[in-house]
Amino acid sequence: PPRSTLFPYTTLFRSEIPTQFNEQPWRVAKEFYGNERLYYIFSLLNSDILVDPIYDFTTGTVIRIPTLERVQTWLNSSRNVK
Repeated sequence: PPRSTLFPYTTLFRSEIPTQFNEQPWRVAKEFYGNERLYYIFSLLNSDILVDPIYDFTTGTVIRIPTLERVQTWLNSSRNVK
């Protein structure tokens, strides 16, 4: 399983990408959020690491992953922008 470290006072955690998800961010999005189309969130939060959202999503890379609650809040607030 991936090593995860919760950071206090935040809704992000860091995790190392495990072998079974190498170059497959949509599988992580499906597992964490129930929707594989949300894989782009990883590249938004890790733009310094994941220049290419698929090919840079490699085994052993440590990335920031938002909680489902944070993703839902972000999606809901972005829909309210006029």
